[in-house]
Amino acid sequence: MGEIKMIEILTNEDVEELNSEKNDQYYIPGELFNGMQYNLIRLEVKWAYVAVLNTLLNKPHYDQDNNAYVKDDSPAIIEMLVKIANKKVNAAKTKADAAAETEKQQTSEHSALASECAALREKLTECERCVAENDEKLRSARHEYDTARAQTAAMNEESTGRKAALAGKNATLDALAAQLENAKLRIVETEKAETAARSAAAAAEVEAARLKTALDTANERAAEKKKIYADAKALTDAAEADYDSKRSDFDAADVVVRNADKNVSAAKNAHDTAVEKAPKCRKPP
Repeated sequence: MGEIKMIEILTNEDVEELNSEKNDQYYIPGELFNGMQYNLIRLEVKWAYVAVLNTLLNKPHYDQDNNAYVKDDSPAIIEMLVKIANKKVNAAKTKADAAAETEKQQTSEHSALASECAALREKLTECERCVAENDEKLRSARHEYDTARAQTAAMNEESTGRKAALAGKNATLDALAAQLENAKLRIVETEKAETAARSAAAAAEVEAARLKTALDTANERAAEKKKIYADAKALTDAAEADYDSKRSDFDAADVVVRNADKNVSAAKNAHDTAVEKAPKCRKPP
């Protein structure tokens, strides 16, 4: 059993030293169980400390500063505690080791107390000097506090002005936000109108295609009608030519008839004249 290392951090050298002091499979500080200093500590707490310490000594982990550590949730701690708690401890050996450890610790503590007293004297002198310096710093700090307080008041006034300006800007932002919402609504309406216009344009294209087809059909029919008109006009022109020819014949015949009428009239007149001039014959009885 060895000396209790009452330090928070074990270095690589400390771990090697404690491992070299092992007289058994486990490192069990005798003073922990027999010294007067640790009588009030519960036994299970002491065994838990021994389990953690031996787990650290058996499988230490080191950080960047070469300080050993063990994880508090390591299963090895529980296993170590079970093994140590079931181990029989030599009471006589533990008592002898405890006495030696106590004497060694008292000597070490005496030297430590002497060193601490000297260090405390130096610290007291240093503290007196620090108190004087702190008084001067306190006066300077009070002056800085008053200055800062005045600056804070000025900054508060400036902050009030900035808050008012910020309120105006917020009102402007609210107005802009309202305008933005209106613009979004107009955009939506415009998109709807554009969609309707596209639909109308598509319908117009369909109607234009239909009208074009109808126009092509009408043009074909017009061409047919034009051909029929040309044929009819040719027939009409031929009929008119024939009519003109027949009219000429008619006019010539009319002239002959008129002349014949005149001749008949002249002959009748001559007959009437001859009758009047001829002696009247008496009718026989």
